[in-house]
Amino acid sequence: FSIQCAVHRPNGSNAPLSISSTIRFDKLRELVAEKLGRFTGLVQLQYRLDSDKAKDGMISIQNDDEFAMFMDRLRPLIVPPRLANGKVSARRLKPVSVLFEDAGLGNEEQGNKGDSTQRGGTQAKHKTAAQSGSRLESKGVEEYISMLQARWTCSTHTKSPKAPVYCYSVTPSVCYPLTFANFNLWAFEIVSLSLNYIYTQAKSVSDAWQ
Repeated sequence: FSIQCAVHRPNGSNAPLSISSTIRFDKLRELVAEKLGRFTGLVQLQYRLDSDKAKDGMISIQNDDEFAMFMDRLRPLIVPPRLANGKVSARRLKPVSVLFEDAGLGNEEQGNKGDSTQRGGTQAKHKTAAQSGSRLESKGVEEYISMLQARWTCSTHTKSPKAPVYCYSVTPSVCYPLTFANFNLWAFEIVSLSLNYIYTQAKSVSDAWQ
């Protein structure tokens, strides 16, 4: 006898499939795997009939014994019974359809949800850490700005503490106003001189140890 089936895919669609009662378990799993686009060895076959209640859940077909039970269940639902006189019953049987699923896909989805939750938690932790780091960094920047303002406030040109003037002084008698227009230039000069100073100091220490 023939069995009308469908294979439930991950995208929610059902792929139609018709099989014979003479089919073997390994061949059935192979056909289902083809419909799912998966390797046969990964498919954990399970099924339910369209007449089953949703709360009953799926029934496993993981080996030859479970496959035999599957066929034994379907046979009286599809093949008309014989009457006491030996004749086949003319009573029309209700059509039966089988829906196959891969239990492995459900497990993978649950695993992915767990991974997503874990990744989400990790990302949230990283985000919190980044925000904390950003606050600390901002605090550090503010401290540096205060230090720089104190360092480069020009006593010669500043007339009021409320309106400080910042200058880059090479010597006490020579200073250059630090404005937004030339800030990059003077920042480069300051960093260059600072690095040169560090290099000179380090070289002096090195020479002293030799």
